[in-house]
Amino acid sequence: MLTRALNEITLADLQALIENQAPESRRLEYKSDLWPRDKVGNKEFLKDISAFANSHGGDLIVGVDEVEGQPNALIGVEVNDTDSESLALEERLQSGLEPRLSGVRLRWFILENGKHILLIRVPDSLSGPHRILSTSQFYARRNGGAYPMDTHELRDAFIGGEKLRERLRAIHHADQNINHREEIPFAVSSDPSAIISVIPLDIFRGARDLDITVEESVLPPIPLGNSGASWNIILEGILWSAGQSPHPAFALTHRQGRFDGLWTIGGMREVAKNEEMLSVFPDSFKNGLYSNAFGAQTRLKQYGVYGPWLVMVSLINIKGTQIPRDNQTLDMEPPLRRTTAYLGEIMTETITQDSLEPLLSAFQRTYGRLKR
Repeated sequence: MLTRALNEITLADLQALIENQAPESRRLEYKSDLWPRDKVGNKEFLKDISAFANSHGGDLIVGVDEVEGQPNALIGVEVNDTDSESLALEERLQSGLEPRLSGVRLRWFILENGKHILLIRVPDSLSGPHRILSTSQFYARRNGGAYPMDTHELRDAFIGGEKLRERLRAIHHADQNINHREEIPFAVSSDPSAIISVIPLDIFRGARDLDITVEESVLPPIPLGNSGASWNIILEGILWSAGQSPHPAFALTHRQGRFDGLWTIGGMREVAKNEEMLSVFPDSFKNGLYSNAFGAQTRLKQYGVYGPWLVMVSLINIKGTQIPRDNQTLDMEPPLRRTTAYLGEIMTETITQDSLEPLLSAFQRTYGRLKR
């Protein structure tokens, strides 16, 4: 597998594979031509892609002349419309595997002879193992190429996927006791708050030590009544805080290529004359969710970090909170008795408002409501 981010790879990098006689491996494969658009070609395509996804991911380079796994030359393939060809490959992929595989990315390069090289980057999948629907077969990779998985490998693959998910959840849940986190060098508000983690699924598949800059790190949402934000360089990355101490929001862009943040979603508010209530506000939750999730995706992509993403959100300091109804305390759900609430997780190739909907619905259910 090429070590550079997909958007940074050049034809010179591909030519270097030829010059250095870089052989095929568990994470690298060469093909001389595209897969035929027939039953046999479709099966071969799905086998090649799913084998990578079931074996920690890798790069498949189409348009390379090779002999016994050794590359000889970049010969290219005849393609009239690369966008149309990409769409066709993506449609075959989405309809041919179960469960669906997210995060496969394609990049085309044009040679001097007018032909094209296609680089397909396949992620290690958290939702695998994946099988070919038409044959019900599971494939994995070894240095010699793809092979059918046996029952022992399938068992380990299913268990391993869940263990990876548990490790990712553990990263998020460690944030709930926020005031005791050693990397946070300031006091954090004890008001009702939300915590978010945005993590690429390949976080454990290779060490990253990104040169995160202040200018290209995620800014926290600044609550009403607060002004300004300040930043700290810490061991883990760039940490922004909003407002005055104890800070109502922060955003930490990790050198690992992940993100976590916190923002307040309410506090003690006057709901009637001489009457206060510990309140939370759905709009504060939603706006902070969008700001953090979209900001993390945008900033991390600039460092060559892409999805699929796991987005996890929890509520903390929420015991005794309620959602005000038109400034009236009548006909309201009783105050919450729980201190924290894990709203769950979404796994998505691209973070969008639609993909975040389950988290908004979970917030409403926490307060005894159905999302309108």
